[in-house]
Amino acid sequence: EFFWESASISPIKDDKGQIIHYLAIKEDITAKKLIEDQIRYSEKFLNSLLDQLPQALMAFNTDGGLMRCNKSAKNTFYLECTPEKSTINGFSDMAFTYTGLSEILQQAHKGNESNSLEIVIDLSKFNVKNAEKESRRWFSVSAFSVNDFQSETSAIVLLLEDISNRKKN
Repeated sequence: EFFWESASISPIKDDKGQIIHYLAIKEDITAKKLIEDQIRYSEKFLNSLLDQLPQALMAFNTDGGLMRCNKSAKNTFYLECTPEKSTINGFSDMAFTYTGLSEILQQAHKGNESNSLEIVIDLSKFNVKNAEKESRRWFSVSAFSVNDFQSETSAIVLLLEDISNRKKN
């Protein structure tokens, strides 16, 4: 039966400094590797689920930095969403300029449930390439907090649904 092993190997030398033996300390890490595989699978599964949402989803850390966004947010706002690089710098760039958005984000940061809010966002401010004539679009916005293991807020999630077609009718 195969298993994963971590090994630390050190030479043992005689009085003249010549290697005469090796000492190996080994540990079976099969369970650890299985857990790491399960975590990778869970992350991939969760990312796949989030990317299937039709709503734009953006997760910010408590300092307002963009942590993650789903495929819809990337496509809607042409965002670069990696921990190393993002094209917006969190809440302040996102639009504290929009009436009510600041309040909904602050309520979520405090862990309070927030109501949804309908706002118009000018997509041209996000360098949207296809923002043509209809750069101003209506969005229904919700925000909520995500807690860590100590029940402290670790992230704020912003969910935006394009409701422009509904508003036209």
